[in-house]
Amino acid sequence: NKQGKRMLAANRLLVSRSLLKRRPNAGQWRSVSQMSDSSGNEVEQQAAAAESSSLSSSDQEEEKATASTPIIFPWRHEEDKLARFIPGTEDHETKGDLLNSRNTPVGNSTLNAVTTAYMFLDLPIWQIFFFSDFKAELTDSVSWAFVQGINNLLLKLANEPNPPNASDDIDFQKTLSKADDESETPDLQELDFILEKQLLDFYQSSAENLGDGNEIFLKSKPYSAELVSLYCIPYISRSNIISNPSLLTFYKNLLEKSAVEKQADLAVLRKEHLEAGRMESTVIAQVLVWCKERFYVKDTANGTILQGDDDDEEKDVPHLVRMEMIVKTVKDSSLGNFSNQQGNWIITDIDDFVGGNLVV
Repeated sequence: NKQGKRMLAANRLLVSRSLLKRRPNAGQWRSVSQMSDSSGNEVEQQAAAAESSSLSSSDQEEEKATASTPIIFPWRHEEDKLARFIPGTEDHETKGDLLNSRNTPVGNSTLNAVTTAYMFLDLPIWQIFFFSDFKAELTDSVSWAFVQGINNLLLKLANEPNPPNASDDIDFQKTLSKADDESETPDLQELDFILEKQLLDFYQSSAENLGDGNEIFLKSKPYSAELVSLYCIPYISRSNIISNPSLLTFYKNLLEKSAVEKQADLAVLRKEHLEAGRMESTVIAQVLVWCKERFYVKDTANGTILQGDDDDEEKDVPHLVRMEMIVKTVKDSSLGNFSNQQGNWIITDIDDFVGGNLVV
């Protein structure tokens, strides 16, 4: 029946473990962050000066060397959330939910998530009353997808084959070697079915800093996940702005207008895309994945820790995972009804390394 079909569609879109584990080779996976006084900054400046003067020359040299050390493997190993999620910080004011370049506020995040799930992910209306179950399955799936993506990325950097089976955690320790020639450099773009191109480009450029004898150690096990936002950007996708660059310009101009001024532009989009049966939208999920984690990058030649902490103490680290799905809304020419065709989920950013990898 119709309700049963919608339920099956919703389950497929949630990137459930049962679906992904039907493809045991994760390489074939396709489904998918003041103290002040009356003189302004004087107190802050004095504190900074005092701290600087208290450092020995060797400490200062060590800090200088650390600051100039290139990032071998981009990874955020901090126990605090990204600053944009912390009220009172500059990032919270300027970036906020990072939905688009205009920093459009998400409003009521739960209502936005429910609306997106119902209108674009075909969530049955009765399941809205059990939305916590939907969120739990979605966040668990994003957490699981995050682990598969990073495992594949690390193995690709090590020039090793895709894992034979999916894993529930990240357990990687390898001493890597710099490729002798360009033909031996790992091609991370082969992972474009898991990670979006711009994020892969970022890791590819960082891989150029890899030196012989650099050991990457990463043990990370997710234990909790929190839905930050689930929302949709209608009429815009990464594919249709490539085929129609003027659409991106039109949409950016629309974002600058008031709600009243937007109505005429939205009518144009509806006519040219929805009514024409070629509407593409982007559904974006942001999930905080909390992990028990240890991480470091070491120069095995001299034992120097280049990144992270070489100790046995686990940290509770929140990773912000951002995923996207393109949804095509098509019109039945005979009946005039609209229906959604959902694409594959893909990881577009981790911990804001590529600034949220915004669509618009």
